Amino acid sequence: MMYRVVFESQHPLDKRLIIERGPWLVDRASADHWKTYFSKLLPHQCIWIESGQQGAGLHQNS
Repeated sequence: MMYRVVFESQHPLDKRLIIERGPWLVDRASADHWKTYFSKLLPHQCIWIESGQQGAGLHQNS
């Protein structure tokens, strides 16, 4: 199964919720690695992993 890393943040001016899904699909070990890596670089963003399958979502908050 393939996974992607998802980033959630708020727009600084009007506080809109912004959700960006990474364009890449990777295996679970790589998704865990990238989530850990980006969590350190972007501490104010909520970062999680979701399944790359259409309609399925594995939601793991950081």
